[in-house]
Amino acid sequence: MKHVDIKKGFFSLRQIITAGLVLWTAMAYCSNKENKQLYNTLDSLLEKQQEITKEKENRINFIHDALKRPGVKDESRYQIYLRLFDEYLAFSFDSAYNCIQECIKIQQKVNDFQQLSYCNLRLSHILSVTGLFNKTAELLGQIEPEKLNLSNLTEYYNAKQEFYLFESEQAKQTPYFQAYLDSAIHYRELILSMKSLDKYTEIFTKATYQCEKGDVNEAIQLIERYLPEEKEARRYSILTSTLAYFYERKGNTNMQEYYLILSAISDVRNAIRENNSLRELSALLMKKRNTDRAFKYLKASIEDAIFYGTRLRNMQNASLSPEIINSYNNVRDRNHQITWILLLAISAIAITLFISRLFRSKLIMKLKDANQKNEDINNELRGANQLLSELNKELNLANGKLAQLGRVKEEYIGHLFELGSLFIKKETERSNKLNRLIRNHKMEELSKEIRNTEYLNNLSDIYLKRFDEAFLNICPNFVEEVNKLFTSENQFIIKKGILTTELRILALFRLGIDNNQKIAEILNSSITTIYTYRSKIKAKAINKATFEQDIMMIQDESRL
Repeated sequence: MKHVDIKKGFFSLRQIITAGLVLWTAMAYCSNKENKQLYNTLDSLLEKQQEITKEKENRINFIHDALKRPGVKDESRYQIYLRLFDEYLAFSFDSAYNCIQECIKIQQKVNDFQQLSYCNLRLSHILSVTGLFNKTAELLGQIEPEKLNLSNLTEYYNAKQEFYLFESEQAKQTPYFQAYLDSAIHYRELILSMKSLDKYTEIFTKATYQCEKGDVNEAIQLIERYLPEEKEARRYSILTSTLAYFYERKGNTNMQEYYLILSAISDVRNAIRENNSLRELSALLMKKRNTDRAFKYLKASIEDAIFYGTRLRNMQNASLSPEIINSYNNVRDRNHQITWILLLAISAIAITLFISRLFRSKLIMKLKDANQKNEDINNELRGANQLLSELNKELNLANGKLAQLGRVKEEYIGHLFELGSLFIKKETERSNKLNRLIRNHKMEELSKEIRNTEYLNNLSDIYLKRFDEAFLNICPNFVEEVNKLFTSENQFIIKKGILTTELRILALFRLGIDNNQKIAEILNSSITTIYTYRSKIKAKAINKATFEQDIMMIQDESRL
C-alpha cells in the first residue's frame, strides 16, 4: 500500500509541474501577443505624429489668443502664461522657458514672494530637464527654504531631488553617480516627511524611495495599485516608465518591455516630446536583436529631442551610437556567413551538375551510333546545360545585387550617422550659446536668438545638400536616365551636384516613397506643393501612362 501511495504522490507532483509549465507557456504567449498589438498601436501613432503635433499647436494657439484681448490684467496674464507653461512643459523648452520668464516678471512687479518662488521652482524643472545643471544649482541656491510655505517647500524638495536625479543620469559610469543618487534619496525622505501630500506625489516618491532602498517588489505594488486611478497623461507616462525601470532592476525584461511600450504610446498620443521611453525601448530591442524596430524608435527619439531642445536627451541618444554600430556589424557578419553557406551549397550543386555533364558526355560518345533515343538524350543534355548556364547567370546577378545592397546600406547608414552627428553638434553649439546668454543675463539677445529662423533654415539647407550628395553618390546616372523620359526642351540640368525640387521628388519616388504626405514631410513642403510638382512633371513626360513605372525601373548599372 505504501508503494502505491508513493507512486500516486509522485504522479500528482508531475501533474503539478506539467500544469505549471503549460500555464507559464500560455502566459508568455499572451504577453507576446499583447505586446504585438501594443507595437501596432505605437507604430500607428508615430505615423500620425505630425497630425498630433498640429492639434497640440492649435490648442496652444487658442490659449495664446487670450493674451490679445484688450484690457487683460496682470493676474489674468499670469494665469494664462502659467497655463501655457504647462502646455509647453514637455513639448518645447524654448517656449516653456519664455512663458515662465513672463510669469516671473509679473510676480516681480506684484512682489508676491510665494508666487515668485513657485515660478522659480518651475523654471528650475525645465533647466534640469534640458541639462543646464549649473543654472539649476544657481537658481535653487538663491531660494531660502525656511521662508517657503508648505506647498512651495514640497515643490522645493521635489526640485532638489529631481535635479540630483538628472545629474545621476548624466553621471552614469562615473564615480559621482552614487553621490548624486544618495542626494536625490535624501530629498525624497524630506518629501515623505511632509504633511498633506497629494496622492500622486506620495505614491511616486515612496515607490522610488523603496526601490533605491532595495525593496523593488513593494515599489512595483505601490504604483501598479495606483496606476488605474491616474488620468493625467504626463503622469501616466512617468509612472509606466518608472515601472519599466523597476522591472529592469528585477531582471524581468518582458514586463519592462510592456511598460515601456505603454509609456511610449502615452508620450506620442499626447505630443510629449520630452520623453525617455522611446530611447529605452530602442536600447532594449537592440539587445533582443530587433534592429529594424530599434532603429525606427531611436530615430523618433532623436527627432523628439531635437524638437524639444534638450541637450541631456541628445547626449543620451548619442551614447547609443556604439550599440547601433555593434548591432549593425553583427547583422552584417551574420549575412556574410549566410552568403558563404549559400555559395558553398550552390558550388556543390554546380560540381554535381558538372560531374553529371561529364557522365552524359561519355555516355553520348559510347552511344553516338544509337537510334532516336540517343537524340533524346542529347536534347536532355542540352536542356541541362542551358539550365546550368541560366543558374550561373542568376547566381552572378544575385551576387552582384547582394554586394550592391551591402554597399548602398553601408553608405546610407554612414550618411545617417554623419548627418545625426552634425545635427547633434549644431544643437550642442546652439545650446551653449543660449546658455551663455542666460548666464550673462542678455535676455533681449536670448529672445532674438530663440526667434531667429536662420538656424533652422541652415539645418534644412544642410539636410537637403547631404541628401543630394548621398543620392547622387549612390545613383550617379539617375539624372541622365530621368532625362531620357523627357523631350530635349524639358530635360533637367543640375549644377554643382545640387538636385532641383522636381528631381528630389523623383529620387524619393525611386527609393519607394510615393506618398505625397511623406514626401512633403521629408522636403519640408506642403502636400499641395508636392502634388502640383508631381502633376507638372508627369505632364512633361514622353510616355505619361507608364512614367511612374519608368522611374521605378531606373537601374544604376555602374554598381552591378
